[in-house]
Amino acid sequence: MIKNNHYKKILRRNLIFYMLLVLMISIVFSLFFTYTYYNKVNSSLINFERTMKLKEKNKTKEKVLKLILQLELYQNFLLKDKKNNEEVNRVLLKFIKTLSFNVNDYIFVFDSNGKQLIHFEDRYEGVNRINLQDSNGTFIIRDLIKIGKSLDGGFLEYTASTGDKDLSKDKISYVNYFAANDWIIGSGVYLDYLTQSVQIEQNKLKKELNNQLFIYMKYSILFILFFLIIGYYLYKHIEGLLDYYKEVIESKNQKLRDLNKLIKTKVIEVKEDNKKKDQLLFQREKLAFMGELLNNIAHQWRQPLNEIISYASISNFSLKNKKISKQELHKNLDGIVSTTTYLSQTIEDFRSFFSNSSNKEFKSTEKIIEQALNLFQPISKKENIKVLIENKIKDKFILNSFLQVLLNLLNNSKDAFTANHIKNRLVKIKLNFVDNKILISYMDNAGGIPEKLHDRIFEPYFTTKGDSQGIGLHMTYQILTLHMKATIEISNKRIEVDGMQQVGACFDIKVKEYYE
Repeated sequence: MIKNNHYKKILRRNLIFYMLLVLMISIVFSLFFTYTYYNKVNSSLINFERTMKLKEKNKTKEKVLKLILQLELYQNFLLKDKKNNEEVNRVLLKFIKTLSFNVNDYIFVFDSNGKQLIHFEDRYEGVNRINLQDSNGTFIIRDLIKIGKSLDGGFLEYTASTGDKDLSKDKISYVNYFAANDWIIGSGVYLDYLTQSVQIEQNKLKKELNNQLFIYMKYSILFILFFLIIGYYLYKHIEGLLDYYKEVIESKNQKLRDLNKLIKTKVIEVKEDNKKKDQLLFQREKLAFMGELLNNIAHQWRQPLNEIISYASISNFSLKNKKISKQELHKNLDGIVSTTTYLSQTIEDFRSFFSNSSNKEFKSTEKIIEQALNLFQPISKKENIKVLIENKIKDKFILNSFLQVLLNLLNNSKDAFTANHIKNRLVKIKLNFVDNKILISYMDNAGGIPEKLHDRIFEPYFTTKGDSQGIGLHMTYQILTLHMKATIEISNKRIEVDGMQQVGACFDIKVKEYYE
């Protein structure tokens, strides 16, 4: 339930992020399109203003050039009619004045001396205006005469009156030279007229821009609403899927919990079975080993028993014949006591080894080694195995089950000696105490164990001997790691035997000391 709510919170957070992302994208696109369209409109206005100005200039130039051409033709016609020059000039000026006269479309004429011949204000006609200046200090007539007499004429921008007092506007005029009469003929247009045209176009484009912005905003809102609806639908759909899969997962989890309980029960049962099986195998291995020990001990006990019989027989015969002194009798009795004590100790060692309860007891390392050697003595004597002990610790206690470990290792060495036909057989056991741990190093010269088998040597039922169950070293590992909480490592090392270096298996054991 908690996990499901967590996923729902994540889903809601992602939905909010998705909505904000869509909103930001919409705003960015709207701003981008607005900016793009604004630049387009602004560029159009600039181009329109340039185009309008160029168009008016071309129109004015064309009008002036066309007029000059008409004047030339008309003058030639009048002169052929044998009219004098003054009369021809009057006719030409009258013709010019009749063409068109308003403030934004009129023809002005003056001679090269600056005398105004035609102006839309009659009061300036006949007046010499050579020194006329605008508000910027430009000598308008002088500059127009200079431009007009140039090769193709030209344009001049200046500030001119509009006919109203105290009212001047920026104006652009084109002039050209009518050489036949020494006239400067021109026409111009006030720039505010162009500004008005540009303003009209600007208002038109602004209206178009506003319409376009409205369209962008409308589609942006629709875009946002569309994706919000899709996002909400996806959210509800995924939320429903989460609830559905929550139920499915809960059902599966319940089945898994039931299955885990069943598996745990089975595992416990299997462990118990394996434990019982291991105990039986260990016990069987123990009994087999004890059978071998008993066989060897039975053979070895013949001599102590013969000694007891001999001491008793001699003492009995001597007492009957009164041929034994008190000292000799005590000596014979001491021999019987010593021998029976040895036999009793052997029985006690067997009892300790065979008893499961004794494995939970703690004994000194010296006592355990002594017991191991006593139990193994019949075998070591029979197999000619020499056991050396280097014990550098005293009064350190260890679990009695370590006795089984030592006997297993000794028995393993005995089998290896026989399998590898080793003649000078040696086992060396070293005991040290470092960092509150008892270190036991067990070595033999039986040829060692192949390195590739080191990882498997403690596995159950693993053996390199055809007649072995493969339980001994596994039992050793189980006792050390599970019961004694110790560690064991295997390696091959060299050991000196009769002045010669030979290879053998080395078992390094680390176990914590027990404090009484």
